[in-house]
Amino acid sequence: MSRTYGCDARAWCTLIRKVVMMGVLGFVYLYLSDLLMACTTLSLYDDDDDDDDDDDHHDHDDHDDDHDDGDDDDDDDDHDDEEEEEEDLNFWHKSLNYGEESK
Repeated sequence: MSRTYGCDARAWCTLIRKVVMMGVLGFVYLYLSDLLMACTTLSLYDDDDDDDDDDDHHDHDDHDDDHDDGDDDDDDDDHDDEEEEEEDLNFWHKSLNYGEESK
């Protein structure tokens, strides 16, 4: 003689399957949102100007080389820009990972 319980095993399996699927979908959502956030943050610092293809003028850096007066101040400016970009990236890294705000 088999016993019958108030709820059969099929209902429990269905419930467990739904809970597991909700958990998997939650992890996928978190992963994709983190990936989107990382891509968005990196695109803020994308220095490649693809918009320059529209104009037929030559590059401005080449123009500066044509009028070289022997002064290499341009190299210092590039170095300063790299330091500022690195500081900005460090700020975003800290604020995204630790929830810190700028002071």
